[in-house]
Amino acid sequence: MYCSIDDVRGRNSLLLASSNNASDARIEEAVNYADSIIDGSLSDRYTVPLVSVPAIVRGISADLAASELLSQIIGTRGDNDEPTQAQDLRKKAMDLLDRIASGKIDLQINSASVVQNATIQSTTYGKRRKFDNWDPSRPWRNWRHV
Repeated sequence: MYCSIDDVRGRNSLLLASSNNASDARIEEAVNYADSIIDGSLSDRYTVPLVSVPAIVRGISADLAASELLSQIIGTRGDNDEPTQAQDLRKKAMDLLDRIASGKIDLQINSASVVQNATIQSTTYGKRRKFDNWDPSRPWRNWRHV
């Protein structure tokens, strides 16, 4: 998990500080969902899951999880509108995530975690070509019985 249960609870003290509104299991489920969004967004640029978690990723994870929980908790009260704070948390987190994924913000983690555009090089220098003696006009003569 990129953030702790306490990180999520700290995002909204009114709804998330009391375990009556959000159990630890429910928060952990929201964090796992948030982390999957982060991994999906960053997989083209970084090796995921991230081994060392920068503070910005911890905050994004907590914001996305809190947003999800706020939507669930207030939604169960019969109001179909998503709360404004949930929308604000999600928008802020997704904007940061998009900027990280596009390279505008660098996580400054070690280079082993950064996915490089790799090229594959192959050579057959010094090898005998398999079809040097191939004659397309006489294919029956091309078969050698070994």
